[in-house]
Amino acid sequence: MQDLGALLRERREALGLNLADVEAGTRIRQKYLAALESDEWHLLPGEVVGRGFLRNYTRFLDLDADAVLERRKVSVDPHLQRALESTSAGAPMPAGRDVDYRPRDVSLTREPLIDFDDIVIDWRRLTPLISLLLLVLIVAGGWWGVRQLSPRLGDFFGGSVDGVQTRIAEIRATEPATAIPAAAVVSDIDSTATPEATATPVTVAVVPIVEPTATPIPPTPVPSPTPAALEPTATPVEVAQPVVEQPTAEVLVEPTPVDAAPTPEFPPPLCKDERTVILSPGMNQQVQGQVTISGTVFHDDFWYYKLEFAPGANASEGFVYFAGAERQITGGELARLNSAALGNGTYTLKLTVVDNAGNFPPTCQVTIRVEN
Repeated sequence: MQDLGALLRERREALGLNLADVEAGTRIRQKYLAALESDEWHLLPGEVVGRGFLRNYTRFLDLDADAVLERRKVSVDPHLQRALESTSAGAPMPAGRDVDYRPRDVSLTREPLIDFDDIVIDWRRLTPLISLLLLVLIVAGGWWGVRQLSPRLGDFFGGSVDGVQTRIAEIRATEPATAIPAAAVVSDIDSTATPEATATPVTVAVVPIVEPTATPIPPTPVPSPTPAALEPTATPVEVAQPVVEQPTAEVLVEPTPVDAAPTPEFPPPLCKDERTVILSPGMNQQVQGQVTISGTVFHDDFWYYKLEFAPGANASEGFVYFAGAERQITGGELARLNSAALGNGTYTLKLTVVDNAGNFPPTCQVTIRVEN
């Protein structure tokens, strides 16, 4: 099989073009064109960029770009190359064989695909399913019945309770309430009491007692000698005052404020060019799961941007491509990295912006820590 580089070089020379003419037509630098024609892919910015150069170059030479790219994929992936060797692409044509083209007799009688007479239903296997369906129907019917009868039962029991409370209030209102006034007790005291008898006051608590039958309290006679008749003296009556409990004020203990733990902040990396900036994640930030990478990518002659990762902090080689796009973004989401597919450890993310000539400004890198 002819190499891709030789195929490109022979096609260019057949068209009478040199590398300068191709560079003017494709805007691909001559050193990258020479690398493609010599199959030195390690001199290209990367596999993805190299395939883009290869596609543009083959289209310029009026070749089948898809077929050329497929050959590149086969040459890069040895497993795919070995798989194609065992197919018709790399195997000789099989030997011819005799074929009998004479018509054969075929029965035109239509026969059913399924003979329902041979189908036997095993009801023992269906018993658990039928029981489950019946149980579901019973539960659903009970739930529906409770929903329908609950308003009526509430009205019935609510009306009964209201009627009982009304009847109790009527009975209490019709009961006679008899109170014993203090004046009636005082008037029963003997008016012929002597001055010495006035030294002992009688204390009567004016507390109305509501009972079905009131019982009068008989006065207590006070014996004293009988001197000359004197004017009766009214006995003072002390009225007991009700004791009112003073409410105790509750002492509210205010909780002591606790300072919240400070949230660690990870500053974004210091990028050398404002056209290639990573805003998040920050430097040495711990990440897990899906990691959203945001930033800014733009260029006056913008072609595309790409994101790569490599193991280790501040890595300078060994980067692997995982995302990219052909659109400019300012302060937005660039891509998402599935850190679960990586092992725990420290990694370096690199952002690169490429123009239409294959050039790129200084890249932006950030170190992250994966902890899943």
